[in-house]
Amino acid sequence: MTRVLLSILLVTAMVLTGVAQPQMSEMDVPFDGNTIVGKLDNGLTYYIKKNQKPENFAEVRLAVNAGSILETDAQQGLAHFVEHMCFNGTESFPGNTVVDYLQSIGSAFGSHVNAYTSFDETVYMLRIPTDQSDQFEKGLQIMKEWAHLVKFTDEEIDKERGVIMEEWRTGQGPNERMSKVTYPTLFYKSRYAERLPIGKTEIITGFEYETIRDFYRSWYRPDNMALIIVGDFDLEKTEAMVKEKFGKIPTAEGKLDRPVFEMPDNKELLVATAQDKEAPYNILQFQYKHDPISVKTIGDYRQSIVRRLATSMVQDRINEISKEPNTPFSFSGTNYSSITRAKDSYSHFAVFPEGRAIDAIKAFVVEDRKASEFGFTQSELDRNKTALISGLERRFNEKDKTNSRQIVMNYVYHFLENSPAPGIENQLDLHKKLLPTITLEEVNTTFKSFIRDENMVVTITGIEKEGNDFPEKAEILEAIEEARALKIEAYTDNVASGPMMTETPEAGTVVSTQTMDNIGVTELTLSNGVKVVLKPTTFKNDQVMFRAFSKGGASLYDSDTDIMNSGFATTLVGQSGIGNFDNVQLGKYMSDKQMGISASLGEYSEGMSGSFAPKDIETFFQTLHLRFTQPKIEDKIFQSTMLRIMTLYSNLLNLPEQWFANEANNFLYDNNLRMKQINSQEELKMVDQNRALEIYKERFADADDFTFFFVGNFDVESIKPYLETYLASLPSKPESENFKDTGVRAKQGQITKNFYKGQEPKALVRLSFRGKMKWEGKERTHIQTLGRSLRIMLVESLREEKGGVYSPSANASYSAEPTPTYSINANFYCAPENVEDLIQTVFKDVESLKKNGPSEEILQKVKENRKKSYQIGLEDNGYWMSNLVFAYQYDLNPDRILETGDAIESLTVKSVKKAAKKYFKDKDLVRLVLLPETK
Repeated sequence: MTRVLLSILLVTAMVLTGVAQPQMSEMDVPFDGNTIVGKLDNGLTYYIKKNQKPENFAEVRLAVNAGSILETDAQQGLAHFVEHMCFNGTESFPGNTVVDYLQSIGSAFGSHVNAYTSFDETVYMLRIPTDQSDQFEKGLQIMKEWAHLVKFTDEEIDKERGVIMEEWRTGQGPNERMSKVTYPTLFYKSRYAERLPIGKTEIITGFEYETIRDFYRSWYRPDNMALIIVGDFDLEKTEAMVKEKFGKIPTAEGKLDRPVFEMPDNKELLVATAQDKEAPYNILQFQYKHDPISVKTIGDYRQSIVRRLATSMVQDRINEISKEPNTPFSFSGTNYSSITRAKDSYSHFAVFPEGRAIDAIKAFVVEDRKASEFGFTQSELDRNKTALISGLERRFNEKDKTNSRQIVMNYVYHFLENSPAPGIENQLDLHKKLLPTITLEEVNTTFKSFIRDENMVVTITGIEKEGNDFPEKAEILEAIEEARALKIEAYTDNVASGPMMTETPEAGTVVSTQTMDNIGVTELTLSNGVKVVLKPTTFKNDQVMFRAFSKGGASLYDSDTDIMNSGFATTLVGQSGIGNFDNVQLGKYMSDKQMGISASLGEYSEGMSGSFAPKDIETFFQTLHLRFTQPKIEDKIFQSTMLRIMTLYSNLLNLPEQWFANEANNFLYDNNLRMKQINSQEELKMVDQNRALEIYKERFADADDFTFFFVGNFDVESIKPYLETYLASLPSKPESENFKDTGVRAKQGQITKNFYKGQEPKALVRLSFRGKMKWEGKERTHIQTLGRSLRIMLVESLREEKGGVYSPSANASYSAEPTPTYSINANFYCAPENVEDLIQTVFKDVESLKKNGPSEEILQKVKENRKKSYQIGLEDNGYWMSNLVFAYQYDLNPDRILETGDAIESLTVKSVKKAAKKYFKDKDLVRLVLLPETK
């Protein structure tokens, strides 16, 4: 065993004392000095890091350096199958008792208990409580047994075949069909094209039992895996426990021979196109492949920063193009990243309108040419350096308040791919030292190396329809050559000069103060009638969350055109600039700011939300004030945004699931425009730039019926001047508005309807019990409990017992507006021939809840999960924000937040049974099923 405890002091000292850069560049990237790394005698690697957020929890990962790429021809799909089997019985936890136990201690299957399998690795994930030593120890015992004591009984293997086939079924659709065409080109002549993790159905359903056990024995060996633990625990005791438990895993026989698979180079352009009648939009991927670059030394690390800066600047430029009225792509992305472990790539991605594939390709080539031939500007580089440091400084400021889940995967990939894991202290220190040494010439030179004539790959996938022809290889080559021959000009960096707000508004005052000491909340009323709710916290060092709401919303508009314009008003204003800045200038001004604000206009209310770092408080409040007082919709933003929306919407109904959601909604609400999920082209044409802006101004012109909420790291007295200057100065009117009940209701009574669309052999079932309710906390608690209890039961009955579904969901929701209603829902994919049997199984579980209530075991799982979530929530800004807004929105006592624990504890089998009888009513059941057009 060796322990690595590296400090940033050595690196810092060498830089500060002027050690020559070549010597420093050859040093290894320092490892996080606050993390223990060890290797046991059997070869297992472990990482242990103490982190106190959330308190009394640990995030644990078991990283196995084996995925589908290592399968033999007879094992295709079995790396993924092994992952499933780990949840189906180990030496100490037979059958499904692994999941049963983890749920009993508050860890939810899916969100806290999960795993994934990819080409090259399999990773198991647990969140475990640490305040009770037996629970923490058992969690590690489960990880140990996944590492080498999985049972693989014949019975459990056969049961799981059906579950994995349903997972395969869930993934079937246009993307999967088109991938079969493009993957051989994307993964050119490599094993990756032949080893998709889901595998082959004939192998999944028919492999011999020993075949899967062979894969497990071959690759689940201690010298091919790592244990990573990040959380709130005693370091020495945890390391001792790891040594004691995992040190007992026998050393594997023979030397580990884990092959590495290459991806050959291609001299000529590779092109693959695929079209599908169910595809919702067109996608272009334009790649330049490169050999993978390892980052081991500080010199390597510095070069990775250069690549990041270059890529970021190209992305900024392409973002500007996307704002133009005749943009050739609706959504786009640019990055330099790995395709697989065998190849990296510099790539562009775009969703493009019909018939504009060539235009999008040319646009990418031209932008790459501008950067390659003319280089970037110094202002672009300076801005991106500043933004990079700003983001790292915020992470550094939050280093003692960062959730363990945000940290743990750094060590997973340090083990699997030898990715650097310096920790935020080293990371910020290195960037502060290295960024000033990175020159514009160096970035320009590096970017030129991205572009090459060989190793180019273009894939185009999308909609199969008349008039949407995709170009052939010869046409793409011709387009590239034409773009390379075009006369181009250097990029001009359009940066705004002067401040965003030219005049400071005349301040108002605070006219009343009310404190709620038991929950640490202060409520202020400002001189213009605005109400402000303040909750100072220390949960995050660099975060203040913001929300505001006012009742009214789109319900106050009656005509179809106004309903459509209200639906897009906040999007169009939010995409436009502010004050003296247009959209592009605003984005550049905000690039180093840790803040954001967005407005929303719903059916019954309007509001704003966002967050800011304390250092950006002035900019935040200026932006907030201007969003109320000087909104605008720029001409080019209106045109480009509506083009993007039309591109997205125009063929979205090709996708069976989207079509089903839309048709089901239209059926339930009699095609009411207010309830439309996806608008037609004709409906979208109703959106008018001027009227959308008018509606925005109408909804946000009167501030005195808004309630503003701030939760985070601020002091009440220090924030008051900003509230008085920027909120108390907002315009107000003497009268207040409420929402209007438009009378829109879903169809009532028991409803059964089948819908038919799609070619794959899969069905989608939506079951919903809904109706009226009393708006009381006790009722809401019981409705939530019914939804959670039903989900646990459905996982057991539909997945584990019948093997008929992969991931059934059940949830509950409720709303007070326009009248109090609830809905308890169950949804799942399955084979069409199994629909009726599985629906009847759901009904049996529902009847069991009505007759007996949940079992004590299930209720305990629900209660424990909710208690753990509540425990974490009390230390989370977002939890306090959502609960405070909920309380004020529905005129509830904010103290209810502290009563949640008691409400959970008061749940009993008897009380939930009573609720089940009340809320599971057959006469209010909606049963909707999507079936393929041909079985």
